Formats: sequence, C-alpha cells, structure tokens
Amino acid sequence: MKHIEGEFKGVNDIQIYFQGWLPENKPKGIVLIVHAFAEHSGRYKNIVNKLIPLNYAIYAHDLRGHGKSEGLKNYVDSMDQFVEDLKKFYDIIKEKSAKLPVFMLGHSFGSLIIVYFTKKYEILLNGIIIAAMGTRTGGKSNGFMRVIAKIFSKLTPRISVNPGLNPELLSHDLGVIEDYKNDPLVNYKKRCRTP
Repeated sequence: MKHIEGEFKGVNDIQIYFQGWLPENKPKGIVLIVHAFAEHSGRYKNIVNKLIPLNYAIYAHDLRGHGKSEGLKNYVDSMDQFVEDLKKFYDIIKEKSAKLPVFMLGHSFGSLIIVYFTKKYEILLNGIIIAAMGTRTGGKSNGFMRVIAKIFSKLTPRISVNPGLNPELLSHDLGVIEDYKNDPLVNYKKRCRTP
C-alpha cells in the first residue's frame, strides 16, 4: 500500500489537508471517506485496511476546521462550505482517475455532508455508504436551552463550548476509545453555531 498526503485550496482559499491510500495493483474503484464531526481523516485506518486488499483506492480529507486543515476549529459559516470543499476534492481525485467508479463513505456528521452533496451532485457518484447518521434526537430537548442556544448562535456563533460528549459511547472497542481520547487532532468542543 502506498500512502500519499497533500493539500488543496477549499472555499475562500482555506487550506485543506488530505491523504490517500493506494493499493499495489490497479484500483477497481475509489472510496472517498468523509469523517465525523471533531474527527479527522486519520481515524479511519481500520476501513482503509479492509478496503485496500479489495483493490480500492481510498482518499479522505480533513474538513475545514478539523484535523490538519485550516479554519476555526469545528466552525463553518454554512454546510455549503463543506459540500463545495468536498466537490473540489472529488474533482482533484477524479481528474487523476477519470474512468474509475467513485463511492463516498460518510460516518456520522460525514454522512450528513454526503447527503447534502448528493442533493446537488448525485450524478457524479456510483454509490454512497452511510454509517451512524443520526436521524432523530436522543430524547426530548429542554425548550429553555433551545431558546438560549438560538440566542447565542446569533450573538456569539464562534464561542467554543463543551457539549459533554462521552467518548465511551463511540465504540465497544476500548482501543478505539483510548485512541480517540489521546488523539491531539480530535477536538470535540463545539461552537455555538455549528451546522
């Protein structure tokens, strides 16, 4: 397996980091991974290790404000920025491998980005893989807190808060949990306005 790294200019000239893993033989397809909120492209090596032996080329970028990409941590002005960054990344990869089918794999928040992407660019993809996309909230929310959140979203959208994410809920694999807790590129503090 060959590992590559690089950068490209995203929307508003934000520097976006990416990496790729290429099989020894000619790939039969491309899988673009879109990572979860507060994570980065390097957290998906388990998937890479499963797909490389099947002769897929794997690419992933760090979303703006995540991992090694530029931007205010965990903040974006609109979902369109994530979608258009992904489109630029798709174009770069497709230019190198025009005839190969392209699939996107999204985890959690990455799944949501892919859904937005397919609404606009569905014809470009041969398939999507959606994992752990939240389709409903985890219980009844506090009405007072919704009002406060809406106010802070308008007044101080870039302020960072700890949402109380429990890393133990991310996986049954204790090694994955420990890696997540100790990963310096993971930043699970949210901004008052997140997509």
